[in-house]
Parts: sequence; structure tokens; C-alpha cells
Amino acid sequence: MVRERKGSSPDPQVSASTDRRVDPRLSWVVAAAALSVLAVIAASFFPDKRLWGWNHLAFLPSPFRHGAYALLVLAFVPPLARLLYRAALVASHHHAAARAPIGATITVIVALLSVGVFYKFHVATNLLGDGQLIAQSFKAAEEGHDSVIMRSAHAIVTEETIAPGTTLIYYAAVQTGEKMKKDPVVSMRVLNCILGGIFVLFVLLTARAQSLGDEPRTWLVTLALFSCSILLFFGYIENYTAPYLFASIYVVSAFAALHRRVPLWLPLIPLAMACYAHIQSILLIPSYFYLVVWMRARGRRATFMRLWLPIFSAATVVVIVSCSSVEGMKKFFVPFGFTGNTLLAPRHFADVANEIAMLMPLAPVVAVLGWLGRRMDTVREKGATKDPSTLLAHPVEWQFTATLLVSCAMYLFFFRPEIGMARDWDLFTMATVGLVPLTLLALNRYVRVSGLAASATATFAVPSLVLVAVMGTSWVALNASTDRTIDRFQRILAYDKAHAAYAWENLAILEHNRGNLQKAIDTMNIALANGNNPRHSVRLAVYLEEAGRIDDAIDVLEKVLARRPDFVKARYRLVLFLEKKSDWDKMLTVSREGMVQHPEEAFYRFLYGESLIRANRLEEGVEVFVTVRDMKLPPAARQRVDQVLAYYAAQKKR
Repeated sequence: MVRERKGSSPDPQVSASTDRRVDPRLSWVVAAAALSVLAVIAASFFPDKRLWGWNHLAFLPSPFRHGAYALLVLAFVPPLARLLYRAALVASHHHAAARAPIGATITVIVALLSVGVFYKFHVATNLLGDGQLIAQSFKAAEEGHDSVIMRSAHAIVTEETIAPGTTLIYYAAVQTGEKMKKDPVVSMRVLNCILGGIFVLFVLLTARAQSLGDEPRTWLVTLALFSCSILLFFGYIENYTAPYLFASIYVVSAFAALHRRVPLWLPLIPLAMACYAHIQSILLIPSYFYLVVWMRARGRRATFMRLWLPIFSAATVVVIVSCSSVEGMKKFFVPFGFTGNTLLAPRHFADVANEIAMLMPLAPVVAVLGWLGRRMDTVREKGATKDPSTLLAHPVEWQFTATLLVSCAMYLFFFRPEIGMARDWDLFTMATVGLVPLTLLALNRYVRVSGLAASATATFAVPSLVLVAVMGTSWVALNASTDRTIDRFQRILAYDKAHAAYAWENLAILEHNRGNLQKAIDTMNIALANGNNPRHSVRLAVYLEEAGRIDDAIDVLEKVLARRPDFVKARYRLVLFLEKKSDWDKMLTVSREGMVQHPEEAFYRFLYGESLIRANRLEEGVEVFVTVRDMKLPPAARQRVDQVLAYYAAQKKR
């Protein structure tokens, strides 16, 4: 069972007797893999439960679901597991051993093909949240609206504070697409698919490193390309795709700097790009600080490594608690409490567990590998090698990875998403860039210390990796279908009440865009029942008018104005509907009130004059038109004013 492993540093003093003394507890790891698989299979029977990180299979067609069950079960058959694992390791070895021109060419071809795969199965969820707002903002910019940041590159650089880098990239894509007569949504989808191709290229090039070893290389490629975070590259319109790519490049380059294979300043470039792409990437900065101090500390490294994590973790908690006590900052943090949507409530812990399961479904396997590896190190009284040139075996790698994960864990646990963690899964995808190296470190220490052969490792490796592949593929398949996405979205909204009205409105917009007008109306009624927002009433009225129910639409808008007479969107839609219905008596009242509520708006003054003329009060109407002649009006209104005034002047000459 003992053999030398490429990319690790087995102790030459380890003998068969030592192996017998250090029990690898292999059955424990297999049991952890079985537990993970059983959890996923069981969750697939409960689409309505708070298991949104586990139950992707519940929303897929029966053939796909049962095929996934079969794969997961067959992965535990030892002969098949050994065969599959051996094939994967051989492929991994040939990928790394291929001569540069051939290997690089194949890698580039695979990356290019992946762009097509990303676009072919582009996701439906990009219009169920903030992605919808991004798309609408770019469309508004195309139509010449001056209020949106997306109107120019200069406005983005000077006014955007959350994700200027990502918005700039989107702006470039939209401008390029506009020249080819493409819709902004299409341009942004294509951009994120191209970023996905770059990500695949980067992962495959990283995996060619000879020092990595066949087994860690196999795990790295599987974890990176099949994590649920990969959905970001399937045309997903949000602000997290570019920073996730830059963060991945940062972590790999940081490991390379740690082993003195690249200069220390090099990781700073992707780190700065990630931070400029999205402010959330500042979570990565403490890990770079740790890296710099460790590289410079030299004689004091032992003390620094002993104190760093406890001090950093405690300081982070103190900072978060202090910020959450500041009045202006409270809205960003989960409130303290034990019930409802609070910090120590069971449902919050459930959501955190769901998020971890979504990003790394084999978390139980990683936990057992980490614990057993540490225990065996202690029994042998050897510990990890101190040679910094040895990959995935140095204590500083553990601390660097832990620093990444502490920041992400604090963010995951304390931050309050805008519309609920169950739907804002993408807020936390950055944690994957720490979870992947953690898994590789845990695996490498376990097999290095135990000396297990690949044939033994296969018994838990194949089920674990198949589970990751099944979860990632099912997550993509779920979101590649708008109907399945909507089904999942509605079930989540049944128990996720945070900003539910906004979420139902997003769903209604998606239904409207698909041409399901009655479903859009029904969904907007649900949104109103959850929040009674006047903006939602206006959108409902618009849908009702499109359905030919103009009287119902007018009734909805009149109720809004009775409650909020200053709500400009409701009054604007109401006058349009009254004009379409030729109800000039009501128009007189509504437009006159509009003049009072919004004296700076010439449009209401125009409509008031038009209503007077339609009511045969020509003299009064002309007087109003004279007052708006020099004011800013829409082209059609301007033409009507000029026409009426010209006609009235001609009549007076007669």
C-alpha cells in the first residue's frame, strides 16, 4: 500500500511497520463520502424544504435524476472506482507530460470549445435579480437616459463604487455588441462565456505543473470546473464573474510566490484587478498581507505562524461587531438574535450549511481527511515537512488558505444579503477559491502520511469527485431551463421572506418578457401582497392595460395616487391610460393635480391644456398651450402644441 507519490514528500523512514502503527481509518473517509451522497439523494425528494444547497436534483427530469443516482451508487463499487481513478490519473499524467506545443494547443482548443458550451447552456437566472437591473440599465443608457451610470466609461469610473471594473468590462462588451446590432443582454452573456473560456484555460494550464502530482491535479481540475461556482461563466449576468476569475488567478499565483516560483509582487496584480472588479474582493487582502509578512519575517516565522490566525480571527470578529453597532452600517449585517432571520437562528445556520454544501458538497469528506491527517501526523510526531519547495505539504500553505477562508466565513456568517441568502448564492462564490486548496491540502496530507496507494484512495476519491461533478452538472442543467429555474425560485420564496416583494417582481418581469402575461399579472399580485410597494402597483397596472383590462389598470393607479399623490410614475401611467380611453373629464382632474404636485413637469401642463380643448373649452386650453410653448416637451406633444396654436392664430385672422 505504500508508494512514492509525485508532488509529495513521503518520509523515507516510513516502513510497513510504521504503516501498521498509523491506522489510516480509510473506512471513515468512505463513510463521509457515503454520507455526502446520501444527503444529496435524500434532498432530491424534498424540493419544498430549506435544502436549496443540496436539492438541485429535485428539479430535474426523472431520467437525469435517476441517472445521477446510478452514477453516485456505482462510484462506490471498488473495482469500478479503481478503474475510473486509474484512467483519470493516466489522463492527468499525459496532460502534464505532453510536450509544450502539443499540450498547450490541446488546452487552448478545449478552452475555446468550452466557450461554446457555456453559451449553449447559458443560464436563466440572470434576469431574476440584480442581473435584470444591470441589463435594464444598459438598455436605458442605449436609449439616451442620463441618470444611469452605464451612460459612459467616464461616469462608470467616477460614479460607480461597488463594481467599477466589472461594469467597465460590461460597458466595453455592450459597446462592441451595439456595433453588431446585438442586444446588451446578449453582449454581456457572450462576455461572461468568454471569461469562462479564460478560466478553463487557466485551470488546465495550472494543472500542467509537474510538481503538482497526478492525484492533486485530478482533484484540482474536477473541483475547479465542476463546482457550482462555474455557473457564473454560463452567461450569468451579475457582478461576480470577473472578480471570481481574478481571485482564482490570485490564489494560484500566491501559492507560486510562496514557493518562490514567481516574484512576490505578481499576485498583487490579479488581487488589485479583483478588488477593482468588485469591492467584495477586499476579503482577499488579509491573505496577501499574511503572505508578505511570512516571506519577510524569516527569523520570526515560528512566532508569527503561531499567533497569526487567532489574532486575525479575533480582530475580524471585533471589527465586524463594532461595525454592526454603527447606525449607518447595521443594514449590512445579520441582526443578533435567536429566532427568525437573525445571527443565531436555526434557519441562518441552515442557510450557511446550504451555501457550503453548494460550493463544496464533499465538505464532510474534507473534514474527515483533515482530521485524520492531523491525527496521523501527531501519532508519528513528524508533522508536515518544513521544506517550502514541497507543494501542498507546508504549514504556511494551510495558514494562507485558512486566512482566505476566515475572511469568507465571516462574510458568509455575518453579512446580510439584499434579497436573501437562498437566492444570492453568487455573493459567496469567492469562498470556492479557498475551499479548493483546502481540499487539496487535506487530501495530500492524508495520503502522504498514511502512504495509501491510489487503488485504496479510489474508494473515497471516485465517489467524492463524482458527487462534485453531479452537483455541478445538475446546477447548470437546472438553470439552463427557465421553467426549472422559476420552479426552484418560487419554492424558495415560499420560505424566504427577506425582500420577497422585490423577488416576486423580478419573477413577474421574467414572465412578462417570456410572453406569459397572465402569469406576470398573477405574480405581481403576489408581490403586492408581500409588500404593497406603489412601484409594484404601477407595474401591475401596465400589465393589466396590456391584457386589455384598462379600467382595472386605472382603478389600481387611482388607489396608488389616493395614498401617494406625489408618486410620479403612477400619475404618468394614469394620464396615458386616460388619454387612450379618451376620458377627458378625469384627465382634467388628474393633470391639474399633476401640475400642482410636479410644477416643473411641462407634460402635465400640456395634458391639462389638451383636456380643456377636448372638453370644448378652447380658449382656456389655448392659454395653457401658450404657457408651455417654450418648455421642454416630448416631440409628439410639441407638434400638437404648434398645431393647435397655428390653427388658433389662423382662426383669429379670419
